[in-house]
Amino acid sequence: MTAWNAREEAALTLEEILAKKGYSSIVLDRRIQQYPPSVDLRDKALVTRLVYGALTHLNTLDALIDSYSKTPVRRMKPYIACTLRVACEQMLYEDRIPDRAAVYEAVEAVKHSRFKGLSGFVNGVLRAILRDGAAVPKVKDRLEQMALDYSLPAGILKDWEASYGPDMTLDIARRLSTETSVCVRCNTIKCTPEELEAELKEQLGDDAVRRSKALNELFYLGSAEGLGGWKALTEGRMVVQNESAALSAALSLVQPGMKVLDMCAAPGGKSTFMAQMMENKGELYSCDVHEHKVRLMQAQMERMGITCCQTLQQDGTAFQPEWEETFDVVMLDAPCSGLGILRNKPEIRWFREEGDFDELVLLQEKLLSQAARYVKPGGRLVYSTCTIRAAENEGQMEHFLSEYPDFSETDLEKDLPSVAICDTISNNYAKRPEKPFSKGWRVILPEEKGRDGFFLASLVKQA
Repeated sequence: MTAWNAREEAALTLEEILAKKGYSSIVLDRRIQQYPPSVDLRDKALVTRLVYGALTHLNTLDALIDSYSKTPVRRMKPYIACTLRVACEQMLYEDRIPDRAAVYEAVEAVKHSRFKGLSGFVNGVLRAILRDGAAVPKVKDRLEQMALDYSLPAGILKDWEASYGPDMTLDIARRLSTETSVCVRCNTIKCTPEELEAELKEQLGDDAVRRSKALNELFYLGSAEGLGGWKALTEGRMVVQNESAALSAALSLVQPGMKVLDMCAAPGGKSTFMAQMMENKGELYSCDVHEHKVRLMQAQMERMGITCCQTLQQDGTAFQPEWEETFDVVMLDAPCSGLGILRNKPEIRWFREEGDFDELVLLQEKLLSQAARYVKPGGRLVYSTCTIRAAENEGQMEHFLSEYPDFSETDLEKDLPSVAICDTISNNYAKRPEKPFSKGWRVILPEEKGRDGFFLASLVKQA
């Protein structure tokens, strides 16, 4: 088009993410940096909302389009398919955008593109959908219908049902299809939670700032427009971090003067929280296998005034003999399937394949085997993931304890009383009477406007 258009930009961004299997946040950030100076915050926010919405509901949108188009989505030109998806996302999920405006903008975008000959096709499909009220197709199979209604692969839903049962699975699917509130953490090295709370309320209003009931340093925001430019963030007084991730750092129970290892630390949120808990005193090693992520972590440490931390490029699966049994606490937030944070990374649900899950379990086992060697006698190993798959969580812990009998579970009811028990089927002695309920780990299920899906485990090495 001759002029910049938010809906066209959303379609182009969606096309790039799907074609290159890129991370939505990275692709969006890069493209936003290239926008003309005239593009205001509202248009940037609209593009972001449409892209995340289309990725979140991709399965539903494609089924809707296929039910009205003789050419299935998978055989369309990628730009045409993404233009239709963005328009249908607006019709189904955006209350503030009139349906006719969504259709008109899509058709106009195609008219000014190199596919202008297909503008009539786009117009016909969208007007037929609009005429029938944009109704999601119905199928006979219960899981397939749930997959359509909440836009999730049926295989993932089947896996969840084995761990949580059909009712809880439906609730998880519903929660992961909604937006969550932005959560920020106060950097107590630079200010107090009370000072940050006053600053946020002055900026947003009293009703738009809600303090976490579990951690005093955390706040949920009712609005986060233009968050990247807020002084509290750029000057290092706060950092964006979901409550579930913060709870995994809190579970470390680190104290000033300790020697601590964060094996897979990027982007650094847990490391910075542990540095605060250590009052910036002691030794903290924050590692990642990727050099560019290490540089970003170092910049974060400097912005937040953290001096007790060394950032290192390190492959966690490679043993470091000088670290053997030297750390008071080892934090392993392991690479995982990420199914607990689908609201923030919706593309994960479409880019994961069955073989990926098996490879991740093997990688987690390798990392855990090295982590076990670094914990000193009497020290603590914290294992966490941002997924809610039992094979990567409870199953991983059971396997680890069978391989390393010198480790034992802690009692999370004492260590982290703010995390309620999630009584999953796979960790429930009502179904498995031969195995008592584990006190050493918890599944956190995604909450509406709250915590992401997460897994927390804490083990102690025998003194």
